[in-house]
Amino acid sequence: MCLAIPMKLVERDELGGVAEVDGVQRQVSLIFVPEAEKGDFVLVHAGYAISQVDEEEAAKSLELLREYSDSMVDL
Repeated sequence: MCLAIPMKLVERDELGGVAEVDGVQRQVSLIFVPEAEKGDFVLVHAGYAISQVDEEEAAKSLELLREYSDSMVDL
């Protein structure tokens, strides 16, 4: 199973940048989404931003991931 995490692009250069979620920052390649700009939300998988999502969709996805994570703690 593959999982992409919505992250906010906080820095960018030509074909790379730094994305952040919950205070965690990661270097990401922007080769698949060269149009992404600082402040945009991108789906990150294996160090690559693979698509852009709007802020509302990113928030919904993160909430679902948090709910799932919280439910696993109770097991």
